[in-house]
Amino acid sequence: MARAVIGVDLGGTTLAIGIINNEGRIIIQKVQPTPKSLKPDGLAKIVKENIKEFTANIASTLKLKALKIGISVPSFTTKEGEVIHAPNLGWINVPLKKIMEERIGMPVYIEHDVKCATLAEKIYGAGRNCNDFIYITYGTGLSAGIVINGSIRRGIHNSAGNIGHWVINEQGRPCTCGLNGCLETFIGREGIIKRARSKIQTGRDIGVDIDHLTVKRVFRSAKEGNVVARELVPEIAKDFGLAIAGLVAILDPGKVIIGGGIARAGEILFSPLRKVVKNNISSESARCVEIIPASLENPALIGAALIALEEKGINEF
Repeated sequence: MARAVIGVDLGGTTLAIGIINNEGRIIIQKVQPTPKSLKPDGLAKIVKENIKEFTANIASTLKLKALKIGISVPSFTTKEGEVIHAPNLGWINVPLKKIMEERIGMPVYIEHDVKCATLAEKIYGAGRNCNDFIYITYGTGLSAGIVINGSIRRGIHNSAGNIGHWVINEQGRPCTCGLNGCLETFIGREGIIKRARSKIQTGRDIGVDIDHLTVKRVFRSAKEGNVVARELVPEIAKDFGLAIAGLVAILDPGKVIIGGGIARAGEILFSPLRKVVKNNISSESARCVEIIPASLENPALIGAALIALEEKGINEF
């Protein structure tokens, strides 16, 4: 009988909860928009309700390992399971592990969402058999998991890979983190929407009504041939590609794996992105770096479950 645990992927816009087995397979999951102004108590209530629903449906086919819970969060965390700063949730210094265990009565393991996703891709996905790679999640914001010699880099303050809040123009727009001109403000979800809105406001037709702008619709419009939308994609690829080129020049990875909602745009984004990276790296060998999409459906969810299932820290795998 397969072992399994509860995995939770808490994102700024999407909340996924599921049961994952010891082979990294999602047995059942439920995905919903992250409630606005979500608090830890509200998260605990949602998780409890889903656990009750899941276990009633499949308890006879799986051995849930003492009902343990792994949660990936959009924030760097402490060893004690405290969320340091999740700007897209408005959480600062939240003792999430303690709160969740008190409310649910089960062991809870907390880890940064991108490190969870990096772990899952390393074991089951596009990072298998590669000891040096960068995993970038590209959705509401941006963050990177850095694998060096087979280990996921944490950094002295557990904040390695914080590329979304890499300041590229200190005179730029205010960011949710409190700084100005972060990479995320230019090419994160809100940054793309602001770029698209600006084009519409100057009288240009981007193929999407200004009141219904979403990143998905902008990319769909570009794929359908809208000239203005097709102008916007290379602009995004340029800013993103220059950031990747900088990481590649410093770290010299074998692969750059890109996941997250925006990455699902596919080749319309990846093709110009690869060109920008190749044209902005001086080392001939480093220019050969593979830039590929993530291969797992929800790697952060799988990685969070892995940590709970094995009861190990991210670098013990």
